[in-house]
Amino acid sequence: MTIKNETSNSVNLQNWKLVEIRQSVLTPGSDTDTYVLPPLTLSSGTSRSFDAATLHFILGADETVYLYDERGGLVSQMHWMLFRH
Repeated sequence: MTIKNETSNSVNLQNWKLVEIRQSVLTPGSDTDTYVLPPLTLSSGTSRSFDAATLHFILGADETVYLYDERGGLVSQMHWMLFRH
């Protein structure tokens, strides 16, 4: 998962949250995981990638990941589905 600062200013991401909500195919409901960002500032136009070992969740099913700022405001979201045959 990569976060990119597309603004013209630096952004302090400390205490922002990535929240993954995975829809369960086998049982009703969903599964949620949260990762709180460490002290991190992204300059304008820069990005930072996080792997599954860092996030402690695996991306790759019918799921949505939400990015919330330190006050709990929704900043961005990404939804995807993984198809296998």
